[in-house]
Amino acid sequence: MKKIITAFSFLLIFNAFAQNLNHGKVKADYYAEIPFKWIKGKIIIPVEINNKTYSFLLDTGAPNIISKKIAKSIQAKHLKTIVVKDATGKKNNMNIVEIPLLKLGGISFENTASLEQNITNNLVFECFEIDGFIGSNMLRNSIIQFGLKRKLIILTDSKKKVNLSKKDASKLQLIGKQKLPIFWMKFKQDRKVKLALEFDSGSSGFIDVCNRNYHELKKQHVFKNTNIKTANGSNTISLFGSGDKKELFQFIIPKGKINNFTFKNALVSSNGGSLSKIGTKLLQYGVVTIDFIDKKFYFKPSKKEVDLHEKTFGFNFTVKDNQLIIGTVWNANLKSKMAYGNKILSINGIDYTNKDICELMLGKSILEQENKLQITFINKDNKKTTLFIEKQ
Repeated sequence: MKKIITAFSFLLIFNAFAQNLNHGKVKADYYAEIPFKWIKGKIIIPVEINNKTYSFLLDTGAPNIISKKIAKSIQAKHLKTIVVKDATGKKNNMNIVEIPLLKLGGISFENTASLEQNITNNLVFECFEIDGFIGSNMLRNSIIQFGLKRKLIILTDSKKKVNLSKKDASKLQLIGKQKLPIFWMKFKQDRKVKLALEFDSGSSGFIDVCNRNYHELKKQHVFKNTNIKTANGSNTISLFGSGDKKELFQFIIPKGKINNFTFKNALVSSNGGSLSKIGTKLLQYGVVTIDFIDKKFYFKPSKKEVDLHEKTFGFNFTVKDNQLIIGTVWNANLKSKMAYGNKILSINGIDYTNKDICELMLGKSILEQENKLQITFINKDNKKTTLFIEKQ
């Protein structure tokens, strides 16, 4: 019997309100090609409501969300108020409302349920300049294909209208009324172990493993030849802000397989959340199709195998209280010198104390661009510290 690693405790987050989100209809026999903007790994698409075009984030890891401004302008019908947890575990009350008519690529979705975004100064909405999310609950009766090369989304209810091959397919499970898309990846050094991954188009990374799955996988010895690192910090920003400090883990997956696609030496961090997932970085290696109708996950790779080995600085940044801070420190030699929460003053001579918060989130990552850093920050003893760090 195969050992299947899952994280379905995530259902506890959404089941309280998911029944209200599985609401609305769309006429049969539709097809649309929808261009998108690619911003820091996020997919931004045009959505029409009441003859006005808005920018929405396409997020298969979330339900529909619209801004309070739109909800008010269309006099959206209030259905219910519920408590929502985001990916960091933070809670907030949100209204579920009904959108009478929403058009996506000319396709009309009627009486669609949506959460109403009511958080002021929301970084996701403000920095990405979006008005809402298109989530998996609205896509539950569709087939959606993601193509990064052409920056095009195909949305249809007919498999005949998309280019699909059985050899690129695997089983898909739709979790809860919200219909979160879950598929399974294999570990090539142990074919008896599979990991359930949510395809989360709202996440810009590759694979994130929740802490519970990490401990289960460790028991199965899938990391036996890798150097497992720990950190106490935060590496997630979600709808309600940055995540709180938690124990996190970093490791390398020597060989993994997604359908017929093999990847090697993937550097993976745990996310401190409730669900393991794969983000839009997968689109850099091929075309993803989610068939919500027949419950199939397709991945057509541009190459059969890729090596994802990368050098790193051994730490990461995050944003908190409109300030760039140290998020996680993985390198053992750096742990005595820097820690979570240390405020960044400058990097390579550039002042970061007054940087615009959206510029920090949307600008080019200095950790990816540079191989050497001169970083100045305020340490835990409130002292100004400068370090010279190279990628390893």
